[in-house]
Amino acid sequence: IEHARTRPAVLEGEAVGRAAALAEVTGASIYVVHVSSAQALAAVRAAQARGVDIKAETCPQYLYLDVSRLESGQLALHRRATDVAAVAARVVNNLKLSYPDLEATLDIGEQLPTIIVDPFKLEQVFANIVENACKYGSPVGIRITASHNPTAGAEKVEIAVSDKGEGIAAEDLPHVTEKFYRGGEGKSSGLGLGLWISKEIVEAHGGELVATSVVGTGTTLSFTIPLHEDARTGKLAAT
Repeated sequence: IEHARTRPAVLEGEAVGRAAALAEVTGASIYVVHVSSAQALAAVRAAQARGVDIKAETCPQYLYLDVSRLESGQLALHRRATDVAAVAARVVNNLKLSYPDLEATLDIGEQLPTIIVDPFKLEQVFANIVENACKYGSPVGIRITASHNPTAGAEKVEIAVSDKGEGIAAEDLPHVTEKFYRGGEGKSSGLGLGLWISKEIVEAHGGELVATSVVGTGTTLSFTIPLHEDARTGKLAAT
């Protein structure tokens, strides 16, 4: 089932539901590409619970729009006070629709300062990174941490998502945040845009995103968000 970008979420969910019902009767297998709505994901999960052989790959509608705006330098950031813990918890709960085996530990202290970011873009960064960990690492054993690291003249919050997957080879590691890079041989490869978009959004907030990995142990994607207004220059439009 090919996703139509302009299809409303309800219609997308109904389309997936009808296809799943047909597969249930005929015994066919289904692979749904570019699922973008909670309704469609819920239909997939309901079908799986009934024993239907159905798999889905998520691809949020905002991804297409953000690529265009990032490339043109016109992605506006609507910053406001944001609770990192709440955003991270929401992302994990949403992704459990696609990855029912997802087990993530949130290690975010109560003393973590509220940060001034675009909350929807921060959620997108979290979603891209956590889903990447599920897809190419392992949905079990993911750890999300956030800490306040006051350094000389540059207070910032450091956020990291670690998985216990197979890890990434040293020669591939510098490329994981490149546009259209697709790793994970033998696994669903997606479009190769998620981590690139995440890096661009983080840098637009004046931060930095880096990847570290140990083969056989796992991978960590970490990023920083400056706390001070003068450090949050970014390279895109901001409001």
